[in-house]
Amino acid sequence: MAEEGDKFRMTIVYNLEGPKGSGKSTLIRRMIERGLADRSRGFSGQWENLITDDIVLSDYESKDRIVHDRGYFSHLIYTFLMAAEPDFKRVNCNGPKVEVLSWRATNIQMIKDYMEKLEGKMIILYSDFPQILIERITRRAAEENKGASSDEWSVLEQSNQMFCLLSTFMKSQFQDKVLVYRIEDFSTPDELIDKILIDSESR
Repeated sequence: MAEEGDKFRMTIVYNLEGPKGSGKSTLIRRMIERGLADRSRGFSGQWENLITDDIVLSDYESKDRIVHDRGYFSHLIYTFLMAAEPDFKRVNCNGPKVEVLSWRATNIQMIKDYMEKLEGKMIILYSDFPQILIERITRRAAEENKGASSDEWSVLEQSNQMFCLLSTFMKSQFQDKVLVYRIEDFSTPDELIDKILIDSESR
């Protein structure tokens, strides 16, 4: 594995947060290509494919260096914006019994517990120009058939604002574990990764 990642032990090395179209997936792909991580695990900010304490513990004890694409922070923002409710499924089709699927409201203690297991940095991305996000999502939908859901489109600008505003709170709470970047300040993913490495060394 490349030397760039040698300073981390095998665990959760980065958590990338940000609105749709902020470049998280591309950044993670380059991190792995450059040897800063071995693999990634992606989570939804809504009710499907949720991050859980069991998954975090498993990744924390992993023999790999893992990057988390979203996590509790995204879940906090998107469930707030979408006024989401827990997902239910019928256990017995002939009866009234139901069970909740992996639902807990995200709170500050859950984020604190997660940050303690994060060996590297939480990286929060946002843009001062939401049109950049719209153009990226539209282009990816055309090129990769991978765009945004109707719910994600409906809260795109608000989610971008919340990632920006709440990043100040996260930095005040977790200080040197949180790095925040405007995506328009970097012309390539590698330029941003280089900045992350420099900032990580200085904190």
